[in-house]
Amino acid sequence: MEKVGVNTKLPFSKKLAMPVDRFRSVFRFLEKATLVAGTAGLFIVSALFLESWLLSKHSLHAFESTHAQLQSSVTGSETDSALNSPQAPLVADKLPLAVLEVSTLDLRVPVFAGTDRRTLSIGAGVVDGTAHPGESGNIVISAHRDSFFRPLEHISSDDIIELRTPDGVHRYRVREIFITDPLNISVLTATDENILTLITCYPFTYIGFALERFIIRSERINADSPL
Repeated sequence: MEKVGVNTKLPFSKKLAMPVDRFRSVFRFLEKATLVAGTAGLFIVSALFLESWLLSKHSLHAFESTHAQLQSSVTGSETDSALNSPQAPLVADKLPLAVLEVSTLDLRVPVFAGTDRRTLSIGAGVVDGTAHPGESGNIVISAHRDSFFRPLEHISSDDIIELRTPDGVHRYRVREIFITDPLNISVLTATDENILTLITCYPFTYIGFALERFIIRSERINADSPL
């Protein structure tokens, strides 16, 4: 008797369905993996922003507390000895040099020495080689456009900028606002006049490495000058 063979071949439609099912499984896996990675990335970025905000607020509070203690302490030689004590440099390393304020923009940010990545993550920084807050000359302060200096996109000529230092409040009036090339270092040049220069990247809303710099030049005004 002739044996009848069993056809073990799958129909063409089922052959076609198998790679499609594999593709759908891989796609669902990649979809879930992307969702998890995106959620983790968002959490990390949010945590970093929160850390920067908290450290900035802590620095402002520490500056105000120390300044209040100096103001309430005994004046004269005792105050000088307190500032020159062995603990002073240790405290100074942890405190801002000043607090920069622009009341019309609701801007208030601690100012530290230097512009390294860690410093600019918690506030603004004085560019190395330029005058420090309270000193004569050209004080150059830099901060990120997408964080602490973002409000500066709305600044206008004649706005008042305040630098609060342990020695008192120094006021500056905005005289010039312009955009320049990052290689233009003339804005860092020392001056005989008391000038405050603020630098940040531009455009403010640009995503990625900004190709220009936003510059604000302000001149110091006397305490009795009209605001």
